[in-house]
Amino acid sequence: MLARGFENLTVLDLSAGALTSARQRLGPRAALVNWIAAEVTAWLPQASYDIWHDRAAFHFLTAPEDQAVYMERLRSALKPGGHAIIGTFALDGPEKCSVSLTGGPPQKSKSR
Repeated sequence: MLARGFENLTVLDLSAGALTSARQRLGPRAALVNWIAAEVTAWLPQASYDIWHDRAAFHFLTAPEDQAVYMERLRSALKPGGHAIIGTFALDGPEKCSVSLTGGPPQKSKSR
C-alpha cells in the first residue's frame, strides 16, 4: 500500500514477532506505518480508518462473544462511508490452515 501512495497506515497483529518481520521487510519505509501488537478483541481504537482490511483474524474467532467484540471494534474504528474487507473461510471450507481454527497450535502431519 505504501508503494501505491497510501498514507497513515496502521498494522495490528497479535504477534509482535510478525510485526518485527514486516518492519524488517519494509526497511526505512516501516517508519511510515503505525505498528500495534494486540489482540483485536482487547484493542481499543485510538483513530478512525477509511479502510479496515482483515485477512487473518476474524475467521479464528469462533466464540460468538469474540465475534461480537470484533464487530464492535470494527464499527468504532471505521469512518462513516469507510470500507471493511474481511477474508475468511467459507462455512464449508477447510477446518484449519497453519493453525487450528479453534485457536490451538499448528498440528504436525504424521509421517507414513
